[in-house]
Amino acid sequence: MIKGEMIMKNLKLISKLNLLALFFSILGVVNIQSVEAQRSKQPRHAKHNRQHDRQHPNMSQLDQRIEQEVLGVWVGDYQCDQDHHSLLLEITQNRHGKLMAVFHGLYQDQEYLSFEMRAQVAQARRALKLEFEPGRWIHKPAHDFMRVAMKARIRTDTLKGSIKHQQCGQVSARRLECDFSETHSCSRRDRGIFAQYLSRFGELKLNESQDSRHGHHRRRRVKRLAEEKRLAEEKRLAAEKRLAEEKRLAEEKRLAEEKRLAEEKRLAEEMQPMGKEEFQAALQQLKAASFDPKRLEILQFMMMQQVYLSSLQARQILESFTFDPKKIEALVLIKDHILDIDGAFLVLEAFTFDAQRRRASEMLSSLKQKDRNARSTRRRQQAQEKAEAISSDLFNILKQRIQDESFDQGRLALINLAVQSSYFSALQVKLLLDQWSFDPARLEAFILLAPRIINLEQGFLITEAFVFDANKTKVRKHLSRIKR
Repeated sequence: MIKGEMIMKNLKLISKLNLLALFFSILGVVNIQSVEAQRSKQPRHAKHNRQHDRQHPNMSQLDQRIEQEVLGVWVGDYQCDQDHHSLLLEITQNRHGKLMAVFHGLYQDQEYLSFEMRAQVAQARRALKLEFEPGRWIHKPAHDFMRVAMKARIRTDTLKGSIKHQQCGQVSARRLECDFSETHSCSRRDRGIFAQYLSRFGELKLNESQDSRHGHHRRRRVKRLAEEKRLAEEKRLAAEKRLAEEKRLAEEKRLAEEKRLAEEKRLAEEMQPMGKEEFQAALQQLKAASFDPKRLEILQFMMMQQVYLSSLQARQILESFTFDPKKIEALVLIKDHILDIDGAFLVLEAFTFDAQRRRASEMLSSLKQKDRNARSTRRRQQAQEKAEAISSDLFNILKQRIQDESFDQGRLALINLAVQSSYFSALQVKLLLDQWSFDPARLEAFILLAPRIINLEQGFLITEAFVFDANKTKVRKHLSRIKR
């Protein structure tokens, strides 16, 4: 009886112990599950860091910060050419512990580029400083792109820095939860605009057809730059050719000027009017001839000897002839031998009748001066450059001839001949215009003389020669147009 009771007590004790063991075992499972749930809520990098700490208990503090804060995939943008462009930066660590990076850029969201980089890190108080140096190209979009260096600071999953180039500026990026690994590949959403160029494992998937489709802008840019370079080269060659042509023309002009001056000097030494004694002998020979045809033969022989005459000598030769028609024939022989064209109006004094005088005036007016006398050429050039008025002696002779002329047409012919090679002062023009009696003819003479006036500021003197106010107004307007 007693033995049976003891057995029952032992059985009850065993059952109580078993119940306690079962209770504690259930409580332990619940605790383990709660701990696992808390761990699952922590970030991937934190779990990875604790596992890495357990595996590498001797890692330095800097290496731990690199592992926790630097490695991974960063997305953001960078500034170049005054514009912002998309950026994907992949930072890894090789088996030797060196930091490596791949710079993926999308210039103007159209041209993809990528190149390797080497990184160095330094520990700051609250951040990590990184220096990136460019490596080899992975994908170069065009010939004018270049790899660049970069510096940045990383703090709490944020990267900020700048590109070391004068045309570039700030860089800004944030770290993704993925890292292109097999266990943590980057989804299309993570890759964003780079999804068409990079796979979820970070592999470049830009094949030939995609390059053709997405690189059309690059090819156009390359073609445009080549065309600009070609045009610039053509422009440079054209400029060089133009300069060479200008230099050649300047040299030819200089040589021609030297040749002209030498020729003038030679002509000045060789070509002189006939001497006084020589001319008097020739003139006596002409006067001794009985008839004008004989005089023409003698004059023709004289001109074949290449002799030259002054205007006064030409007038004396013509006066040796009896009739005006023969004087015209004589003028045809000697007109190219007259050196001082300035006094050519003196030749007209040799004619008796107005008809022959007008014809002679037309011949002398259309005569092309050949500048055989170098000193006369320089004197006329100086008169044009310095605007020297006709000498007083020649002016008085011209004025007297106009007074002696009976008709207005003859006077206008003298003026037309004189303005071919002479300049006048305003006072001289006024004195010449006083020789006319009526304003209409006086106005015609003024129009011939106006371009040869040297002192237009004294043009008010000319208006005094006119009678009517209407003609004075015409004179003022004409002078004002010449001044402009």
